[in-house]
Amino acid sequence: MIKQLRAVLAGILTVALLSTLLLTPVQLIAAEADGGEDAGATTAAAAMQTEITPFDAMTHVVRRLPNTYFAATTGFLDPSVELPATIEIAIPAGSAVIWFGEPSPDLPITSAPRFEEPFTMRTEGGFDIYTATLETFHQAQIEYNLFFNPVAETEDGNYIIRMEYTPLTDLQALRLITNLPQGSELLDSEGIDWVGINDDGEHEYARTFRDVSAGELVSASIGYSAPQWMGTPNQSRVADGLIITAVAAIGGIAVALGFVIVAKRRRAANAEHGYDYE
Repeated sequence: MIKQLRAVLAGILTVALLSTLLLTPVQLIAAEADGGEDAGATTAAAAMQTEITPFDAMTHVVRRLPNTYFAATTGFLDPSVELPATIEIAIPAGSAVIWFGEPSPDLPITSAPRFEEPFTMRTEGGFDIYTATLETFHQAQIEYNLFFNPVAETEDGNYIIRMEYTPLTDLQALRLITNLPQGSELLDSEGIDWVGINDDGEHEYARTFRDVSAGELVSASIGYSAPQWMGTPNQSRVADGLIITAVAAIGGIAVALGFVIVAKRRRAANAEHGYDYE
């Protein structure tokens, strides 16, 4: 009887031991898989939580070339921001990017650092939002082809060019800039600033908006007269990136940086004297 009982107990122990040996590898694999998923989720969450440094000011240029228009959007950080700094900049969804990098007021755009492709980008609310890290300069510029002709001819034979931009964050200043054909004349100069003359002898004009809110569509139209056949470019092809990068710095960098510095000094003065003013 005792021998039979010992045999039964030995059989039970053997079965239990075999079950443990068989189940342990499966449990270990499952645990490792769960741990890997958790680690992957943590990494993804960490990547999504990268701190974004907002721009203080921006310029949006609608640049006229002989055969087309393109846009160049530039964001400026406060010069006191410590680099590297991660930024985000938005353009209309589906736009073909020509150039994306860190321009400098002291270097030609062709010598400026470019961000490496593939770019980090996501699409939200009708915008392609590009993320990049500034390591050399306090500004980022993205150039892209426009889907449409921003100029319309009026019934009296004059022209109107429309510019618009929607920033992702609050801005102290947003400056919309464009160039007009040689021989053009402004029809209404109210609120329009003369920026300068570009290398092609064309006058550049701008409208400046202060205290712009995140997600606010900012638009401006400039009416002008132009010599016959010069009101709009010949829309025969898309812009050539090599041509554009050579002329994209359109007199907005120094001005926008000036806005950032002046606004910073103004805030300091206001805090010191206890009042606010424009």
